Amino acid sequence: MGWQIYLVIALIAAAIFFQYYISHLAKRALGMPAPDTSSVDGAALNMPRRMYYFYATHCRSCVAMIPILEKLCALHSNLIKINIDDSKVIALGFRIVGTPSFVLVENGIIREILLGTQTEKKLRTLLEA
Repeated sequence: MGWQIYLVIALIAAAIFFQYYISHLAKRALGMPAPDTSSVDGAALNMPRRMYYFYATHCRSCVAMIPILEKLCALHSNLIKINIDDSKVIALGFRIVGTPSFVLVENGIIREILLGTQTEKKLRTLLEA
């Protein structure tokens, strides 16, 4: 029974390290200039504050976010949804490492990166600040 405990501890440690590593990779883009998004910005093209929502159609967490995102998109034209399968170049430009991901851009600079599902309240706060 002794080795099983070590195996469980090693798996938990590996999972924690993986989460930290993914978060670290995503945060490297903070403070960098945002890549060209004019092809997807639409009505938000000239807005100084935009939030990009990166998703994948096969992502369960992304599917769970659909009702919240539809509601927020109807109220905020500065929320832009980007399917990473359709816009790989933009996703690479933002250094997206997982979905769902939210990137807040102010005056062309990446100011905030959120990984995973988010609450409507948190997203609304970032969109309206």
